[in-house]
Amino acid sequence: MHALRREWGTHLHAADVGWEFPVTYGEAMSALLTRGYLTVHHDPKQPKADLPMPWGGSAVTFTPEEIEAAEQALKRRSAIRD
Repeated sequence: MHALRREWGTHLHAADVGWEFPVTYGEAMSALLTRGYLTVHHDPKQPKADLPMPWGGSAVTFTPEEIEAAEQALKRRSAIRD
């Protein structure tokens, strides 16, 4: 029984970790890669695609402070300087 709780893709695992539906590890990684690709190549004039994820809402929210910190870190590491 313990092995089923750890096995991705089972309803028992999904219920144990609070997911809305079960997915295999490969399905979850494919969905995350797809979300990353769509984020990078998104046309700002088009509405964003909403991919269903088993762990709930797909909207990732960041505070203004987190966004500022990420932008500063990117500027420090960037080879392109203003």
